[in-house]
Amino acid sequence: MGIRAFALLPLICLALAGPAQAASMYEFTFDQAVYTVTPGETVTVEVYLYETVTAGTTSVLATEQLSDTGVRISYDSSTSPTDPATVTDIQAASAFTDEPYDFADTYTGSEMQTMGGTGAANPVAGISVSSDSPVAPDPVPDTDGKEYAVLIGTVTFTAGDVVGETTTIKASDLFTNTQDTFTAYPYHHVLDSSIWSTTAQIMVVPEPACWVGLSGMGLTAGIFWKIRSRRSRRA
Repeated sequence: MGIRAFALLPLICLALAGPAQAASMYEFTFDQAVYTVTPGETVTVEVYLYETVTAGTTSVLATEQLSDTGVRISYDSSTSPTDPATVTDIQAASAFTDEPYDFADTYTGSEMQTMGGTGAANPVAGISVSSDSPVAPDPVPDTDGKEYAVLIGTVTFTAGDVVGETTTIKASDLFTNTQDTFTAYPYHHVLDSSIWSTTAQIMVVPEPACWVGLSGMGLTAGIFWKIRSRRSRRA
């Protein structure tokens, strides 16, 4: 084979492989950036895989749909409350549990600490899901088809008793040493290395009679469709 023909091989292979996969931005994220609770109150936090479609491209999740994913919830070290919120329940989303061959598993913080490859310290919950049927994302309202979300599951927290304290929680990849988030067959597009982690806060406030005048100060955040919590690149 001549040098010119050999040099053309990479281009020929690219052409046969078809167009390159369009880039999107992905996040493990929550339905709110801030949850306000009274001492000892429970709050259920929804956890999503969120896609933001880049200009001039189409949604990978909407086109290929989701097959498997895993998310870890951990305490973020940026805050150290004396009485942090604690996990009281973990549930996988019904989209990953309603078919005979679906798989869904949940992990407590102590279980996560005994498992390898979990990455960040202070894990409090984990959710691992796999669907026998492709799971379609929900288009996010008012984004002109540029943002999509798949509900992975929910984690219920019970707030601590110290008014004014904040527990910061972080959503990130379940296992940092394996590939566990990918689109459905036949695409099988691995997303792990493209997913960012995000944080949210569980804020303990006084009983309603004590803080009725504070509602106008913006203590309660809107749903995550319009809010971006602080992002940190996946380790």
